[in-house]
Amino acid sequence: MSLAQRRILLGVSGGIAAYKSCELVRRLREQGAEVRVVMTAGAGHFVGAATFQALSGQPVRSSLWDESAEAAMGHIELARWAERILIAPASADAIAKLAHGHADDLLTTLCLASAAPLYLAPAMNQQMWAHPAVQANLALLRQRGVRVLGPAAGEQACGDVGSGRMLEPHELRDALAASFGGGALAGLEVVVSAGPTFEDIDPVRFIGNRSSGKMGFAVAQAAAEAGARVTLVAGPVSLATPPGVACRVDVRSAAQMQAAVLDACAQAQIYIGAAAVGDYRPAEVAERKLKKQAGAELVLKLTENPDILGSLSAQAAHPFLVGFAAETHDVARYAQDKLQRKGLDMIAANRAWLIANEGSAAARVQQARDAAVQRLAQVVAGQRTQVEQAVAALDPAILQGDRAMLLAALRARLPQARQLDVYSGSLSEVVHANFREFGYAKAAQLMAAQTDDGLPPVQSVAHGAGDRRLSLVMPLGPPQQAQAWLWVELPFAPVQQAFEGISPAGGRLDLRQGDVNVDMRILAHGSPAAEVEAGAKAVPGSTFSVAAALPMAFIVLPRSWPLAALLALAGLGAGLYLLWWRLRRRELSSAGQDQDIDIEEFKLSQETDQAPAPSKPVSAHVPAPAATPAAPVAVDPSIFRAYDIRGVVGKTLNVDVARLLGQSIGALMREQGLAEIVVGRDGRLSGPELAGALADGLRAAGVDVIDLGAVPTPVVYFATYHYNTGCGVAVTGSHNPPDYNGFKIVIGGQTLSEGAIQDLYRRIAENALERGGEGSLRQVDVLPDYLERIVSDVQAERRLKVVVDCGNGIPGAVAPQVLAGIGCEVIPLYCEVDGTFPNHHPDPSDPHNLEDLILAVRQTGADLGVAFDGDGDRLGVVTRAGEIIFPDRLLMLFARDVLARQPGATIIYDVKCTGHLKGQILEAGGSPLMWRTGHSLIKGKMRETGAELAGEMSGHFFFKERWYGFDDGIYAGARLMEILAGDLEERTPEEIFATLPKGVSTPELKIELAEGEHYRFMERFRAQVDFGDATLITIDGVRADWPDGWGLVRASNTTPVLVLRFDADNPDALARIQQTFRAQLLAVDPALKLPF
Repeated sequence: MSLAQRRILLGVSGGIAAYKSCELVRRLREQGAEVRVVMTAGAGHFVGAATFQALSGQPVRSSLWDESAEAAMGHIELARWAERILIAPASADAIAKLAHGHADDLLTTLCLASAAPLYLAPAMNQQMWAHPAVQANLALLRQRGVRVLGPAAGEQACGDVGSGRMLEPHELRDALAASFGGGALAGLEVVVSAGPTFEDIDPVRFIGNRSSGKMGFAVAQAAAEAGARVTLVAGPVSLATPPGVACRVDVRSAAQMQAAVLDACAQAQIYIGAAAVGDYRPAEVAERKLKKQAGAELVLKLTENPDILGSLSAQAAHPFLVGFAAETHDVARYAQDKLQRKGLDMIAANRAWLIANEGSAAARVQQARDAAVQRLAQVVAGQRTQVEQAVAALDPAILQGDRAMLLAALRARLPQARQLDVYSGSLSEVVHANFREFGYAKAAQLMAAQTDDGLPPVQSVAHGAGDRRLSLVMPLGPPQQAQAWLWVELPFAPVQQAFEGISPAGGRLDLRQGDVNVDMRILAHGSPAAEVEAGAKAVPGSTFSVAAALPMAFIVLPRSWPLAALLALAGLGAGLYLLWWRLRRRELSSAGQDQDIDIEEFKLSQETDQAPAPSKPVSAHVPAPAATPAAPVAVDPSIFRAYDIRGVVGKTLNVDVARLLGQSIGALMREQGLAEIVVGRDGRLSGPELAGALADGLRAAGVDVIDLGAVPTPVVYFATYHYNTGCGVAVTGSHNPPDYNGFKIVIGGQTLSEGAIQDLYRRIAENALERGGEGSLRQVDVLPDYLERIVSDVQAERRLKVVVDCGNGIPGAVAPQVLAGIGCEVIPLYCEVDGTFPNHHPDPSDPHNLEDLILAVRQTGADLGVAFDGDGDRLGVVTRAGEIIFPDRLLMLFARDVLARQPGATIIYDVKCTGHLKGQILEAGGSPLMWRTGHSLIKGKMRETGAELAGEMSGHFFFKERWYGFDDGIYAGARLMEILAGDLEERTPEEIFATLPKGVSTPELKIELAEGEHYRFMERFRAQVDFGDATLITIDGVRADWPDGWGLVRASNTTPVLVLRFDADNPDALARIQQTFRAQLLAVDPALKLPF
């Protein structure tokens, strides 16, 4: 149901669940809603106003005393503007104020001043939720028509388990959408019964059944989403009230359910009897618990329960009645009999044995889980025993001696150990360690060992992608008075082999680490489509647990509420006309106009009503385009560049070229046995049609396409890992003008460059393309996963205020959320995505494009400012003082941080970086390596050398350490905030940047030439140049190095320009080097217009 152009006022009160409200704003805006946010003072302690401003695109209000807003009675204007008011989270304090009419802040004042329907999404500790005062306040609000959504039950932030969790953002969004009506059941009252009934035998025992109530609750939600006002009569179940349900009545027995249903149906038009009502109840209920008597049989006299459906159908005027039948055989006959016997209007029948078969399949997977737990416990115990035996074999004298000798003795006995460390019995060196360098997980495991009653549990630690190890802590000496603690890292392979050696029995087994209720999955084995059970089973002696994911093949009554809703609506829709016909006949009869219905007219109206409205599905399978004879298409070879494909739309690039390129990429993939690819695009106006044509070509080549929509280029790279495709194309013009667009391509995990890109052109030129394939197309939203992956790993230890300039590029849809998510206060600048780039060119390497950012940082008093290019793979940084921190100096800071954890690692930089960078990397204990400019060339060199970090003067940064090794300006910005905010001396960003050496340098200088002329010039320049005693580096252009500075000229691979840069120790040296280059350049082409 759409929220297009609906006006939602979101109130956010104080509570940890406020972080969910950020996601709620995004979900609402996805559905087309206009959202304005009002925060209480308490909410500001959990989420910053800048975050909501970035997500909503509207100013955030929090005070009644905002003079600029209240000069025009702003709170009254907001109260009149809103169509719905939702407070999420609604704290106990906010609920109390609303219940008693207190209006001491902007939010409560708005609620009293507005006629808009008010919705509350409570979020609080389970004890607070259960308190009589809170329940009394909610009862009072419900009487006044306030709708209460939730709460859900589960584990809470405080560690308690129970009711009080705020509903998930998508549930709240759906409830608001349903509140606007307009669905198939709009204006109707619907009563749904669900769950079992319990019939008491005595005060302790009862007769009941295993009904979970899930189907009935799903039906209730479906009816609400279809626009009905729903009353849910629920038996004893532990399910949260579905979003959008107007009223819930909880009952226990069949008699109570009958009374509640008859009362609710007095004004209803539809009754859906989905409850599993007990057929019989004890004739008498014992006042005391019945005692067991040896040798005596217990005889219960049962009496028949009331027939709820039968009592309704006996009424002269009753609602449209829907019943259910679960039978083991002769399903159709028994269902038809029940339909007639009970006077129903419609019945849903299903085979009970299929449900039983589901239980059997689930049991098999659960048995596999138990077997995996047992096998893993044996492996863990075996690994521990090996370490214990090695420690036991040590000479006691060594424990008191030199630590190096102790480690050497242990290594001799544990040759398989990947790492061994010994720490003092007090662990004082761990307590005072810098945990960011030492490792949080390692420190936590060591310190927990001091307080563990038994042996410290075994767990695992990750050292980058593909390198997980088993870690355990062993006391040297008695555990209560340990002389020292041994840290051991062993290969993880035995655990992985044991886990993968257990058959998942048609489902899936997940190996987790941490609390059994936390889904920190480290391995999975089995069907990806299986649905995981809540909780997991712990592996003794470790922090591991195994969860069972059940196969979906036998599900008749879906666990998925959206799917159950779809099925329920399909059934209800079939009977909707019958209901309408009955109501219409009553109206006509009462008016003396009993006429026949024109069936042809009705069919025509049905066809009109069912005409599909245009919409963009979140996930869809679209038929592959039909193969058509290929018409000759002229493809300009100049767009196939060194490390991507790029041209001017309408001149060298169009949809025909994009389609051919898709076929060429598809042919390459098919040769390599690759079948699936992700495709994303930036915010340029030509993006949708070029991406669509590219996808058509890929699918015609038989390749399945995952459409990511409009996302930054790094998100496309991320999706190749996240969806395990290894292949992706970003349709982007990067930092180029609006009329440019292009393609960055990853195949088999490698970014294509040079010869591989020319091979794509060769295939097109020779017509060596794949055709006639039937690849699929599905659309997914990967942004939440990208955001979660970053914020779960990167955190700013103190709150930095940062201005984010996205230059109206696609990073505006992501970067502010990422930086806010890691703990920064974000001030967005030009974050609205606009492919015409109306404010400035999206290229942070040009200082002119940073002028507005520098001004914004000064005016707002921010700590610093960051800027991104048009597709988000470049980063620019400015300080509060207006200084531009060039990327080569940022790379110094990143190198220090990475090398603190990865000593000796290779750090790659391009030919445009300062000569000071090499010395900084060496001083930090790294291995510096200069390489050619170009994102794909740098990534190729990283794979070849195993480098942990790389960077380019253009602002591309490539983190392999803790990330995936691709260039990502947004992630680099997050890592920068982590470094600056985590400084142990709490220095300002300017003070930290001041520690990075700098000389006198120029930014990138550019000389524009005709297309292709810049390459020809460099050939002549390289042949004629003479720089005397300078050291020449010609891996990419010509770089001349002197002891006091250097200069560079190279041909750009993205636009037809010569790129120059100069760097020196002092102004005189810089002027000398520039003059030397000036003479050499003009000697080759006297007509050059030099920018220096």
